[in-house]
Amino acid sequence: MRSEERLGISFRTLKAVSWLSASFVAVFMISVWGFLQIGHSMASSVYFSLQLIVLDGPAHLHDQWSVPLIVAAFLLPMYAIVAFLGLLLSVVSLQWNVLRTHISPRSRVFLGGGQLSLSLLQAYADNSSKDKNAPIVVTRESLNRRTFALKKGQRPLWFRQDFTDLDVLKRLRLESANIIYVISNNESENLDVARKIILLVEKHKKRKQPRLVIRINQSATHSIAAEEPAFLEYQSHGGITWLHFDDLAARQLLKRFPPPIKPLQYAQPLHIGIVGQSGLSESLILQLVKQYFPIAQSELRLTFFGEYPERFSQFLSDHPVLNAHTGTAGFAGIAPIVTLKFVEIGTNGLTPDLLLNTIRNDSVCPQLFYVTTQEDLQSLAFTLTTKQAILANDFEAQVITCLQGDHIADGRDALLLLPSNKEKSGTDFSCFHSIKDVFNANEKYPGEATDVLGVYVHAAYRSLGQEYQGKNLEETVYLAKAEWKNDLPEKFRASSRASGDHILVKLRYMGFDLTTKKQRHEQDDTNSHSLFLQELESKIDEQLSDLLKIEHYRYCAERFIDGWYSHSSNRKDLKLNATLVSFDKLPKSEIHKDEVIIRMIPQILSQPDLQKRYQLLKKNSLLSDNHGDGLAGG
Repeated sequence: MRSEERLGISFRTLKAVSWLSASFVAVFMISVWGFLQIGHSMASSVYFSLQLIVLDGPAHLHDQWSVPLIVAAFLLPMYAIVAFLGLLLSVVSLQWNVLRTHISPRSRVFLGGGQLSLSLLQAYADNSSKDKNAPIVVTRESLNRRTFALKKGQRPLWFRQDFTDLDVLKRLRLESANIIYVISNNESENLDVARKIILLVEKHKKRKQPRLVIRINQSATHSIAAEEPAFLEYQSHGGITWLHFDDLAARQLLKRFPPPIKPLQYAQPLHIGIVGQSGLSESLILQLVKQYFPIAQSELRLTFFGEYPERFSQFLSDHPVLNAHTGTAGFAGIAPIVTLKFVEIGTNGLTPDLLLNTIRNDSVCPQLFYVTTQEDLQSLAFTLTTKQAILANDFEAQVITCLQGDHIADGRDALLLLPSNKEKSGTDFSCFHSIKDVFNANEKYPGEATDVLGVYVHAAYRSLGQEYQGKNLEETVYLAKAEWKNDLPEKFRASSRASGDHILVKLRYMGFDLTTKKQRHEQDDTNSHSLFLQELESKIDEQLSDLLKIEHYRYCAERFIDGWYSHSSNRKDLKLNATLVSFDKLPKSEIHKDEVIIRMIPQILSQPDLQKRYQLLKKNSLLSDNHGDGLAGG
């Protein structure tokens, strides 16, 4: 965390305060010197100088003027006047903003997360015309240059106050908002503020209550908090979105820039490098294991090039399955699910020698590198050294730079700083922005576009139940969307998300891909889409036995990563499941349980809403084999 974030003030403000303080001390010392010149003692000189700040100085001052005293008598009172006017202006500005919120309530309110709030505002800027009024941002941080980069109509009402204070929350008229973002870096703080908001909003007993977006950092904490009665009840009234920011960004990153698997590749080596340590890099490792262990199985290799071994050790302790081996209790012979190796690097990033030693030990060069650190400029610096190490060893690999958005507002700006040199070095440079490429301006809440396939998977499962018997999938989707938004417990949402994300991996395994029509600049081609759907049905028939095994191991990886263990007691309330075993040990009744949902993939992709957004293609019909042709949010 940067020093200005720890202090709660911007560097510009700190610099201005430092200059003013230094100039005040200088003028004060000039005043003391002037009094010393006319024969006063040090104590009297200091006392009379203090009088000059707020009064007119001692009565005899006018009889004994000197140049230092003339300067001090003019400048010292100015500091008191400026301080008073500044305080008055701050109070008036605050009360004016409060009055504006009462006269015209705001539809969007951001509490905490100053930098993240600004990034979200920029990401949603295209949608700002739908809001009559600028949003509210309440944070302990001061305004910075990125606030003024927003267009005039998009600049928020900025309250630099403690958003955890109940009195502050009362003045914001939160009950009139459409969506409230509680997104500070402190998870416990976010939960506490969310509870206060629920109490305030429910006092007004409005039929439609604002949606809460609560940022969380740890899945274990959030899974328990989501079951609190207050949150469960509010979920059905206004709706709650649990925003795991790094997890959402990692999911979208793998859709946009997926690892290079070939069609019908099964149990083949897949080596990926992750350079730099951040919350995103750790979430990326978890998503890679969830999505690609079922394809590569024991041949999934991840090399983590990081600066902090202690943090990596804590990461392994939090996710023991990543370090599990054959015979480790609780994993029923499925482990190891990944070969994860940590290589310590310095502050300058990856070096050619470190990369060469990694290749010697693993005998397989990483086909792809994801570079992400906690700061954008450091990520760009690490990208240069990573590309340098690849070229110096005559390897070929693509490098994806993942920006957090703390310094660079748009990934296209990074392209100007790091030109691509594919022809010269055999490496390609691509950029993923954790804000701009994740949050969609047309979303009703963060993650809506990323979750779209998860919603359809949930609808497909619901269509198999008795409650929806007799309804086709299209009818079920309408009902499932409403349930997803307001009623579905978060643990079921998470499971459907994981299953929906893996549809893309299965498609690529079978030789297909799903791309956005906007991304490919194509008109609607319903005929080719329908033709490929027919081919997809045939391919599922051919590969059903492999797909059943892949789906089972996907389910196992998802559960293990989320803290489940295999046990015959099947105590699901304690995250113990008897079916988390190797595929050949599954009971016959369990082997084909996923067949129905696998066979429904073509039916899911044939839904009108998805056909408007996405185009199904075969691998040999793609415009390019480069990464980045994957599914983009929206």
